[in-house]
Amino acid sequence: VPVGQVDLVQDTVVNYKNKLYVLINEFSVSAATLFPAMVVKSHRGVVVGRETRTAYHFMNAMKFSNFRLPNSTLKIRVPLVKSVFDDVINERVPYGRGLLPDYYVPLTHEELSMENGDAILNHTLDLIAEGKYLKENMFKEEVVEQENSNMYLFLIAGCFAVILSLFLAIRKGKKNS
Repeated sequence: VPVGQVDLVQDTVVNYKNKLYVLINEFSVSAATLFPAMVVKSHRGVVVGRETRTAYHFMNAMKFSNFRLPNSTLKIRVPLVKSVFDDVINERVPYGRGLLPDYYVPLTHEELSMENGDAILNHTLDLIAEGKYLKENMFKEEVVEQENSNMYLFLIAGCFAVILSLFLAIRKGKKNS
């Protein structure tokens, strides 16, 4: 573990083990995008609704500088910090887009008039009733890459051990003769 970094361990007593549905829409920004993004990346639950306003991969909302243009007196707010959440780009998380839901709920006239209540919540309740949950894990390649890198480390360590034992055997043989 790098210096200053702490490993977090799940508390098995309070760890939620059931299905997780997170609702998002075009007004989901900042942490309201970061939380469902972590749910998607960890393949721990599903996201229902519409694409978030904040991008999946990064956000520019950490620190700002305010300027006033001298001639027009127009105020401009410029982000100074870019916070990167993830660098994986695939069909599930295309670069530069907000977090895309697992189950998309289109905006309708009925929703705008609140005719049938909350459309995203209603759709989520229908998904639960139908037993629809996780789809294919688009991040499983990372797990395979990690397993491959562990295998390479094991092979390198094994080769090193063989070379070291040969070296020691040759050295011992020279001492005995």
